[in-house]
Amino acid sequence: MTRARLDLRIWQMAFARAVNTMGLSLVMSFLGIYIVETRGYPAWTYGLIALVANFGQSMSNAWPVTSRIGSAAGR
Repeated sequence: MTRARLDLRIWQMAFARAVNTMGLSLVMSFLGIYIVETRGYPAWTYGLIALVANFGQSMSNAWPVTSRIGSAAGR
């Protein structure tokens, strides 16, 4: 069985995405502390913000949605 080697650009994009994801997860946790403790908003407000942000991200990664948008943009 032979393995196809991935292009270096693929590895660079994967690394950049991993760094971006780690950075975002770190920022979101401290954003919660800042909003609740420093700004004085209730914790459910931050929970709602996190819910909407995570739901939006999961919908943007959904295959049928991105496939439909991508094919519509390519026309």
